[in-house]
Amino acid sequence: MIKEEDILNFNFFAYKGIFTGSSKDFRYRIKKDTVQKGEEEENVLRVWCWKGLYCFEKTPEEEIRVKDFSFDEEGRNEAISWLNEMEQEIK
Repeated sequence: MIKEEDILNFNFFAYKGIFTGSSKDFRYRIKKDTVQKGEEEENVLRVWCWKGLYCFEKTPEEEIRVKDFSFDEEGRNEAISWLNEMEQEIK
């Protein structure tokens, strides 16, 4: 189970940090990204997760799940909850 203290604080992502982690053979990656919303761009917290021994770049795209969250502390907490759900689901 991934705990809130396992993931770096929100400021890390505000400065474009990329956080990677694992729990046994469950891997994840979190970073700030932008998406186009109509004519404007919006910042999101993008989270990827997958099962296996390989890093993000070496894992086939179809084996990776991705989801966007609001770019704020609430989004960070929702991302942690989602990662825990995914860890159980893709065992």
